[in-house]
Amino acid sequence: MDRWYRDAKFGAFIHFGVYSSLEGEYKGRGANHHYSEWIQIAAKIPAEEYHKVASEFNPMEFDADEWAQVFKNSGIRYVVITSKHHDGFALFDSMVSDYNIVDYTPFKRDIIKELSEACHRQGLRFGVYYSQAQDWDEPDAPLNSARLEKNRAVIHPDLPMDFKPDMDRYIANKSLRQVEELMKNYEIDLIWFDTPAGMNMERVKLFSKMVRKHRPGCLINSRIIHKGKAVIEAQYLPYYDYVSIGDKEVPTRKLPLYVESPDSVSSSFGYKTKGEYYYHSEKEMIDRFVRTVCVGGNYLLNNGPMGNGKLDPEAIRLYGVIGKWLKKNGESVYDTRRNPLPNRPEWGDCSVSKDGKALYLLSLI
Repeated sequence: MDRWYRDAKFGAFIHFGVYSSLEGEYKGRGANHHYSEWIQIAAKIPAEEYHKVASEFNPMEFDADEWAQVFKNSGIRYVVITSKHHDGFALFDSMVSDYNIVDYTPFKRDIIKELSEACHRQGLRFGVYYSQAQDWDEPDAPLNSARLEKNRAVIHPDLPMDFKPDMDRYIANKSLRQVEELMKNYEIDLIWFDTPAGMNMERVKLFSKMVRKHRPGCLINSRIIHKGKAVIEAQYLPYYDYVSIGDKEVPTRKLPLYVESPDSVSSSFGYKTKGEYYYHSEKEMIDRFVRTVCVGGNYLLNNGPMGNGKLDPEAIRLYGVIGKWLKKNGESVYDTRRNPLPNRPEWGDCSVSKDGKALYLLSLI
């Protein structure tokens, strides 16, 4: 694993796409789902209808430099954004599929390119999330569980009754080719795969080798094959670099592999204003951050920008709170290693400098 990642400790996760403009509800449906980025499934929106929503997606207030500056000021050292989420819509200029922000919307700009360049100007590492298995726009792509399988006919009502999905056809025609585009056309330091339904050794090798062929230094997360709370299998260790634990999971014990916690400032990853949702308190955010770092991991804190392209004001505020805390306590976080003591103290946690000469005590009372 590259040293930059182990030393960075704090990253920004961004869930942004067509779903951002719906804010968790569509025609009175779907608001009960805790993740707004799942609105197409939650509201049972057929692909053709969702395409109409996508064709109107126009985040004209998006400013990559503004985003990067917010992250930099908050003490964040790397950024990961959804290049393609489960809805199949890409935030980059893809030659593989015109279902992307440049070809399909009035916005006509490549968000991945602009944000990658802005982050690197600020000295931040840049990564992309890519949903390699699930793609609701592709009938051949698997769904995340047998329970969700019934949604295939809802999203694609014109499929013949005897249709049999072919995941390898989907991978060959879209998924693997888009990953190759990302690796060849953008300066990518990390790729964050997700929900590996149907993935096996043969498919894992295809994606891992594709990434390392074009960008040997690009880090790969464990969700190329393992779900967030799945048992780690030794046979797959050569094909990724670190473990992404469960969504919003705060590790409670030291783990043998290097981990990253994908947390969020709110109960949703995509921007949500409809239905039930909540934001974490300032103390919760700092406690969750400290716990993750002291157990030996990175804290990837998500925000869901608004459909107009502006960052969520409450997310900016909470990032700022952590940034202010880091200005005073950053020495105990950056470039550190996990708590060397046998147990976690009741009053907080501990970390140690990577040269082993300084022990940091972090009170969470």
